[in-house]
Amino acid sequence: MGKVPIHRVDGNEDELLRAFGACGCRTHKIHAPLDYLVAIPTTQHGWLTLVVEFKDAKTKVRPKQQQFMDQWPGLTWLVRCPDDVYQLVSLLQGESRD
Repeated sequence: MGKVPIHRVDGNEDELLRAFGACGCRTHKIHAPLDYLVAIPTTQHGWLTLVVEFKDAKTKVRPKQQQFMDQWPGLTWLVRCPDDVYQLVSLLQGESRD
């Protein structure tokens, strides 16, 4: 039989999903190659969609994930904490959270 992929759930996943939700974003779990599709609302460009990887503070990005992030022509992002989420959303919305 073939190898069944194991989908790990990062310990901070719920916290990161809440942060994206608080910013008005939409998320869709995709498991691979990264964790989520995230659509971020903007006033100038409508919805911007990224492929996002969730990691906690100590977990490293796996080589295949890094390879995907390096080679994908679209937007990819790594978030580790809610502040990363808020900074990402602010960056793409062209706003400052100072």
